[in-house]
Amino acid sequence: MEKKRRTEEKIARKRAEKEEKRARKKARRACPGTESLKAAALPVELAPDSAEEAASLERRHVREVYDGIARQWHGTRYKPWPKVEAWIAALPRGSLVADFGCGNGKNLPSCAAAGHVAIACDFSAELADIAAHSQNPNPYPNPHPNPNPDSNPNPNPNPNPN
Repeated sequence: MEKKRRTEEKIARKRAEKEEKRARKKARRACPGTESLKAAALPVELAPDSAEEAASLERRHVREVYDGIARQWHGTRYKPWPKVEAWIAALPRGSLVADFGCGNGKNLPSCAAAGHVAIACDFSAELADIAAHSQNPNPYPNPHPNPNPDSNPNPNPNPNPN
């Protein structure tokens, strides 16, 4: 009985491996030039038991893939789409623009150039980090810089008055 169960598991694993290999091959044919992304290809999962499980699998794998290819993807997505750029430019100056799924933030410079305030986020933490750093390499500047670096920045000469 145990031997039969192990044999069935082995057959199921081999089927899943073959299906994964076929899916990767199909994806490479559909997207030429992505051969270097082989390691980021999604494993083929057995059918999920519930909608919640399906959503969880999708979230986990989508995030893994985009986080894994973020730096390479960033180098290929540097220009906003012309229609999106035109839409941004047509908004009234000072508009609040929410870019959900901002990727590397390629639309954010268009927002700034048109005088808008942009809020952006992405499911991929790596892409969101690229977007944040490409817009402001120093996101936390000192709001009160010391004009005289030789002076004491603490105006209270006695930090412990007790």
